[in-house]
Amino acid sequence: MLVTHHPPPETPVLQASGPVPVIEVRTRISTSAERAFDHMLNVAAHVRGMATSKDQLLSAIPDGGILRLGDEVTWRSHHYRIGFTTTSQVVEYDRPFRFVDLQLRGPLRAFRHEHLFIPIDNDVEMIDMVTFRAKGGPIGRLMERMFLTKYMRELLEDRGAHLKKVLEAEHVRHSGYAIFDERDIA
Repeated sequence: MLVTHHPPPETPVLQASGPVPVIEVRTRISTSAERAFDHMLNVAAHVRGMATSKDQLLSAIPDGGILRLGDEVTWRSHHYRIGFTTTSQVVEYDRPFRFVDLQLRGPLRAFRHEHLFIPIDNDVEMIDMVTFRAKGGPIGRLMERMFLTKYMRELLEDRGAHLKKVLEAEHVRHSGYAIFDERDIA
């Protein structure tokens, strides 16, 4: 069942500002769509998966740290050695196949991240679709082309690789073949 929560009216509409960067990253993982979906909405797992940007949670999250439709979360992260505070909200939620989060406040003019989970045999293909717009008009668009798009793609690829490593190791551990615990996976 698709559930949608409309973002507040002050959230910029990406299409109104002309062509925007679109980033698509695919990661195939030996796990179920449910496990991958739930892991992506787990706040603690997000912090571990974004170690390179030193993400820190600044807001309280209900339900044991699992984001749901309408939840807002505020992060403090570091990119290019600069600290940023970002607040995002889960605005669409169709467990275990899809959810969308939008930046409400933060360093970008607009940021939309669609997470898709497509079951394939005994695996799931996780697809991250990001569209964004930098602040600063023409200078922001130049930054998008020169380095922001590449940087965001690398962040998504790193996070996908981390998720794959964690979930596939967890799968092995639960099948009785593991000889280590999750602290060995960083």
